[in-house]
Amino acid sequence: MLNEIEKTHNRIIFLLFCFLLVLISSSLFIYFIPHFLDLPINLNKVRKSYVIDFRFYLVVVVLFIPIIEELIFRSALVLNSNNLRLCISSILGYIIYISVININHPIAIGLYAIVFILSYYILKKTKILNIKPKYQNDEILYFLLIISSIIFALLHFKLDIESINFRYILRLIHFIIVSFMLGIIRIKCGLQWSIFLHSLKNLSGFILPYLFVHFKSIF
Repeated sequence: MLNEIEKTHNRIIFLLFCFLLVLISSSLFIYFIPHFLDLPINLNKVRKSYVIDFRFYLVVVVLFIPIIEELIFRSALVLNSNNLRLCISSILGYIIYISVININHPIAIGLYAIVFILSYYILKKTKILNIKPKYQNDEILYFLLIISSIIFALLHFKLDIESINFRYILRLIHFIIVSFMLGIIRIKCGLQWSIFLHSLKNLSGFILPYLFVHFKSIF
C-alpha cells in the first residue's frame, strides 16, 4: 500500500515537473527570448484568433488535437499490437479529417471519429497486427522518441526556406522540446497522461500571450 502511494506521489511530482518545463520552454522560446532580441512577436494575431471563438479553441485545440497528435506520434512508442492499431487508425482518421474543406467544422471531427473507430475495429478483427514488441532496449526507444519529436515539430511549420529565420528556429526548438517531454511522459506514465499534459500545454497557449503582455514591461 505504501509503495503504491509513493509511486503515485512520484508520478504526480514527475508530471508537474514536466509540465513546468513545457511552460518554461513556451515562455522562453516563443515570447521572452524573441522579446529580449527585439524579434517580432505577432500577439495581435494570437489574441484575435483565440478571442473570436473560445469554445472552438477549447473543443478543437485543447481537447481534439491533443488526442489526435498523441495517438499518431506517441501511442506506438510503447510498441504492441493495440498501440499500433491506435496509431494507424488515427493516421487514417486524420487523413480524412484534413481532406474536408473546412477542418474546423464539427463534421470534420465527426468523420475523423468514424474512420478511427471503423479502422480500429477492422484491424482488431483481422488480427493482422498481432505482433510482439520489436524493440526492448532503451537506446532504440529513445532514438524513436527523438525522431518522432523532430517530425512532430517539423509538421507544425510550413516548410519555406525564405521564411526561415532565428525566430523560426526558436519555435522549432520549442516544439522539439515539448514533443520530447510528452514522449517521456507517454513512456513513463501512459498515453492518457501525455494527452492530458498536451491539452494543458495547448490551453496555456491561450493564457501565456496575455501574461506576456501584462508582465513584459517589468523586463
